[in-house]
Amino acid sequence: MGSPEKATRKTVDVSLITTLYNESDSVVELLDSVMNGTVRPYEVVVADGGSTDETVALLKGYASQHPQVRVLTDTGWRSTGRNTAISAARHDHIVCIDGGCVAEPTWLEEITKPLLEGAEWVGGFYRPKGKTSLSTAIGLTMVFVEEEVVFPDFLPSARSMAFHRSLWQKVGGFPEEARLNEDTPFAEALVAAGHQPVFVPEAVVEWQPPSGLLAQARTTFAWARGDGHLGLRSIHYRHLFPRFAFAGTLLLLGIVVDRRILLLVPLPLIPMTYRKSRQKYRHMEGWLKWLWIPLATLNGLAFSLAGYITGYWERRSRRWSAGQ
Repeated sequence: MGSPEKATRKTVDVSLITTLYNESDSVVELLDSVMNGTVRPYEVVVADGGSTDETVALLKGYASQHPQVRVLTDTGWRSTGRNTAISAARHDHIVCIDGGCVAEPTWLEEITKPLLEGAEWVGGFYRPKGKTSLSTAIGLTMVFVEEEVVFPDFLPSARSMAFHRSLWQKVGGFPEEARLNEDTPFAEALVAAGHQPVFVPEAVVEWQPPSGLLAQARTTFAWARGDGHLGLRSIHYRHLFPRFAFAGTLLLLGIVVDRRILLLVPLPLIPMTYRKSRQKYRHMEGWLKWLWIPLATLNGLAFSLAGYITGYWERRSRRWSAGQ
C-alpha cells in the first residue's frame, strides 16, 4: 500500500517519452525519479533501441508494477525512437528526458507549468553529476552552464524539453537521418519556423558525464561527427580549425626544426580555452577544477574538431560517389 504522499500526488496531462539503449545501470533510477517527483506524468513511453543488456527485462518488470509505463522495443536509434514514442503517446503535450539522466523532484512540475499554460515549447536545464572531480569537470565542459544560456546559441536539449505535438508535426519530427544530435536540428527547425522556447532554469535533470578523458574524447568525437554528417554548427568548427592548425604547425616545427618551438604550441590555444571555460569554474568545488576544467575543455574541442572533419568528409564522399 502506497504512502499518503504518493496517493495524493497530482498527475499532469502529459506524455513523457525517453529513449534507451543498454541503460541497465541507470534505467530504474531514471524511472523512479520521474514517478516519485512532486507530480507524475499521465504516462511514460519508453522506446528501447534494441538493448543487449538487461534494460528491456528491467523495463518490463517496472511496467508490470507501474501501469503508466509503456515499453516499445527495437525502435532503432534515438531519432527514430523519439518519433516512435511520440507517435504512440496519448497526449499532445510531450515531455522529453534522456537515458542516463535523473530528474530532480520538481523537474516535471516546473517544465510542464508553461506548457499547460499555453506555451508551445519549453526548455529545461541539465547539470552534470560526475562520480569524480574529473568526471564533473568533463561534464561542465560538454554542456552549457546557466551563465552561458543566451539565445540563439543555447537551444533546449532533449535531456530536458517539452513541446506541443503540433510543433513536432510541423517540422516533420526528429530528423531520422541523424543518429546523434538529433535534438539540435529539431530545435533549429523550430526556430526557423518562428518559434522560441520558454526557458525554465528551475526544471533540472542531472546526467552522468563520461568518466575520463578517453571516454570524453569518444563522446565528443561522435557528437561532432554527427554534426559533420548534417552540416550543423559549421561556424563553430571553422573558428576552431585555424587555432588547432597553428598549434599543429608549431608542434611539427618543434619536432623537426627546433625543440624550443614546442614551448610555443599552447599559445594559440590558451585564449580559446579560456573563453570556453571561464564560466565553468564557479560550478565546481576544489582546487582540482583549475587543472581538470581547462584540460577537459581542450580535450573536448580537439576531438570535436576531429569528429566534425571526419563527418564532413564522409558526407562529401557520399555526394562525390553519388555524382560519379
